[in-house]
Amino acid sequence: MTVSAAATGVKIAEVRFEHRLETLGFGTPEPRLSWIVESAASGWRQVAYEIEALGADGQVRGQTGRIESDESVLVPWPFAPLPQPGGLDGSLCDACLGG
Repeated sequence: MTVSAAATGVKIAEVRFEHRLETLGFGTPEPRLSWIVESAASGWRQVAYEIEALGADGQVRGQTGRIESDESVLVPWPFAPLPQPGGLDGSLCDACLGG
């Protein structure tokens, strides 16, 4: 059974695109992604993640679905290359992190 991130007090504290906090002007159509997870749960570890890309208008431009992986540093861009750098915002689904 997988316990949801919300139930364990897990949250995404920070998302970076190519080492940067801002999403505009990161200079590549396929920025690598990194995130920091905060958890008060003893022994918690990431076992999966889900990435959602949103356009400037807030509309979903892409979703990865659940990816079984403990990686969270410089993860390859999972979508088609951006037509112009900085055209999307990204978010991670807290509920898809668990362990």
